[in-house]
Amino acid sequence: MGHVDLNESRVTIVTVCYSIPIPIMITCTGLRLYVKLRPSSKNSIAFDDLMIIIATSIAVGLCISGLVYGPPYGFGRHAAALSSNDIVSFLRGDYVFSHFYDWAIASTKLAILSLYYRIFSTVVFRRFVIGTAIFIVLWLAAMEIALGLQCLPVQRAWDASVKGTCLDLVAFSYFTNITNLVTDIWVFLLPLPIIFRLHVTRQRKFELAGVFAIGLLACGVTLARLTVVVSQGSSDFTWSGVPLGILSIEQHQSKNVINADIAISSHANLERLLQTYVGELVESKRDIQIVNSPFGDSSNPETDEKWQTLQSELQDFGITSEQSTQERDFIIATLQKAVNGNTTSKPGCELASVEPLSSPSRPTQRTLDENSRPSVQYQGEEVMANGVASEEFSQIESTSITPVVHGKSLAYFNE
Repeated sequence: MGHVDLNESRVTIVTVCYSIPIPIMITCTGLRLYVKLRPSSKNSIAFDDLMIIIATSIAVGLCISGLVYGPPYGFGRHAAALSSNDIVSFLRGDYVFSHFYDWAIASTKLAILSLYYRIFSTVVFRRFVIGTAIFIVLWLAAMEIALGLQCLPVQRAWDASVKGTCLDLVAFSYFTNITNLVTDIWVFLLPLPIIFRLHVTRQRKFELAGVFAIGLLACGVTLARLTVVVSQGSSDFTWSGVPLGILSIEQHQSKNVINADIAISSHANLERLLQTYVGELVESKRDIQIVNSPFGDSSNPETDEKWQTLQSELQDFGITSEQSTQERDFIIATLQKAVNGNTTSKPGCELASVEPLSSPSRPTQRTLDENSRPSVQYQGEEVMANGVASEEFSQIESTSITPVVHGKSLAYFNE
């Protein structure tokens, strides 16, 4: 091992790097659930939400096991400076840590795949998602069997005084990391073909592709971890294994953050596109009655012609039929609140007021208080804008429409 300073210590670095990801991962998962469950969203917990909760819990457990069995028993110090009891305790903890690592890898990928399954309803794509999920489950089973029986007897894995045989840990770690990297790349590239076949603008395709392909950044951490796997064969494993341990934690933190980012970005992007659609309703470029009148049975949307018409219109704004089907209740609630003059799911997009001219030849404009309901004054009679008959509006020769979008008032005049 050569001459080393036995007083050297990386314990503080290990402790910090194992501790910081815990609140980050919990916060990211919490933000994802908040976006999904806040009162204005009209959504409920889905299977992919449960999966990310499980994946986050396992990743947090990975960090805690590293903190409990790592620094207190010499991880971050040279092995020559440790007692035999400390080494045995550390290796026993490393055995537990390795199991958490495999489960964290698999659960995070399964959470991402379940999100894909919910967002995209294409039959062929879902078959690929299911096939990939099956492969990952089988991979986890194989890793757990190999890891659990890496030494015979099992105690040999942490106690060198026990006679027995063990697997080549370096070769096993290379295999784990290479298969992990390949599946990472596959999972994060999986949605791109279906995205580029969507009937939306090229810019919109690249925006969507960017949201999902950002997961490739996590592959960089996996690749970096692959370069330090050789430390598994070092005799000074409590010192040389520090980079491997830290990258193992960062690998799961990055995937957890990216998973939350994909879910949050998808939902935020949906809200932004709905605001654009509301803008065209305000400008009378779209028939507002499609939103005002009641929709059919949500349990059987295929028979609801009105809903199918709305889906067709939303596709013009980059909202796929798969996404609108999954977010049906949220979309309907958001649009109906907007056209009724209430606040939408995202503040800053209200339908402010509709008022006629005081003179047939000159348009006038009035901005109502934001808590007022939109109305029409015509020949001294007030008609509520919500639900008014189309023939009553047709009698109004000129109107002033004042939408408020992101805090800015825009006047549209019909001469």
